[in-house]
Amino acid sequence: MIASLGVLDSLRDLRVTVSDMLGSGGGTLISPILKCLAICLFTRFTAEFCKDASQHSVAAAVEIAGSACCLSAVMPLLVSVLKMLGGLI
Repeated sequence: MIASLGVLDSLRDLRVTVSDMLGSGGGTLISPILKCLAICLFTRFTAEFCKDASQHSVAAAVEIAGSACCLSAVMPLLVSVLKMLGGLI
């Protein structure tokens, strides 16, 4: 029970940190990361459900599709980082 309270405190701190980042104009940077996190969690749960149903090939396809979706969600962030690095060189 005590460990659960520690996790809740950590989640509360995380929520405060993310809301501070979004409020300070960091939404353009944090948004793709949060999208990627949501895609990863959804993909992981879906793949595990498929594996539990003995559908290993479907689970592999879900994992590949999740990786592609995650890459497409993070692509704007990667492009902006590469532009920033190009400006420094």
